[in-house]
Amino acid sequence: MKKLMLLFIVPLLSFGQQSKNYKARPDNVISGHVKTGGQLNKESVVLIPNVPSYLWHRGCGPTCLGMVVGYYDNLGYQDLIPGFSNFQNEDINNCIASDEHYNNYSMPLDNFPNILEDASSIGGAHDNNCIADFMNTSFSLFGNYWGWSWSSDIGGAFIDYVNFKNEAYETSSNYYINMGFNTWITYVEEINANRPTILLVDSDGDGETDHFLVGIGYDASNSSALEFAAYDTWDNEIHWYSWQQLGFGVDWG
Repeated sequence: MKKLMLLFIVPLLSFGQQSKNYKARPDNVISGHVKTGGQLNKESVVLIPNVPSYLWHRGCGPTCLGMVVGYYDNLGYQDLIPGFSNFQNEDINNCIASDEHYNNYSMPLDNFPNILEDASSIGGAHDNNCIADFMNTSFSLFGNYWGWSWSSDIGGAFIDYVNFKNEAYETSSNYYINMGFNTWITYVEEINANRPTILLVDSDGDGETDHFLVGIGYDASNSSALEFAAYDTWDNEIHWYSWQQLGFGVDWG
């Protein structure tokens, strides 16, 4: 039986934290840095090959999980996404968050702090047919504004979406709270095993989680300045950030 595995890591806070609806990089959010040329040709740099990079589509949570699903589709689980999963197209967008999802749960559009009832609260919704449905993204019933998702829903969404596509696959996930270096070791082990990892971060250092990333690599050349590589849904570049615990004033913790 084919096996798919997902690990996701969140900051040291309460269980289950939210992303927010940042469709593009906010002006106050730094972009980390992009390694080029010789910077990538070091033994200390490890990157998982063939992870697709998708741009934000109706939520960073389902978009990031879509990249992981697209990666496994590339590995031979070719019924997870119609057609080719390397390049984002309408089929991939519908797998991330379908038009039915948008119409049922994002309309009317709401933003913090004024949540508006949608089909999750008042009924009449379609049967789940995309990652965002299984993740409860934008569901007012669960306190999600348009494009928001809870970290605690990611593992179940991964399992449920894969089962929706093919029940023959054995699917599992693990949820970790970042405790510093020990969690870094776990992250490195996942990358070395060629398993992309979803990370929930505080992109602007205000002390609150706000964005999901797909961790695809690391650079361990400096043990006092560990770096992870990720896709951030705002462009198709690989961005590098310091591995730090969440804290006020700590960007990308």
